[in-house]
Amino acid sequence: MAETFIKSAAVMTVLALLAGCTPAAPTMNVEQAQAFCQAKVSKPVDTRVQLGVGIGSGGNVRTNTGIQFGVNFDSLMAPEKTYEKCVMKNAGMPPTAPYSPQS
Repeated sequence: MAETFIKSAAVMTVLALLAGCTPAAPTMNVEQAQAFCQAKVSKPVDTRVQLGVGIGSGGNVRTNTGIQFGVNFDSLMAPEKTYEKCVMKNAGMPPTAPYSPQS
């Protein structure tokens, strides 16, 4: 009984690992992916600001703030290549229009 359980667990583990290696299915058509990736690659620096206010137990008011910066170095160094990879990832096929830098 225990031996069967161990074999089943081993098979399930192998299947889970293999499932993690499969590529994700495309989530957009080519035109959508091109527009999304064009915007993403054209703005390699991302800034996010977070503000929050909450009321806790006893009527205590709490506030929180935060700021995040993110830099996509691939977009800065090789925007055309990054654009192509992004479209391939999201559409599952190469772009039909080239990357055009925003001025």
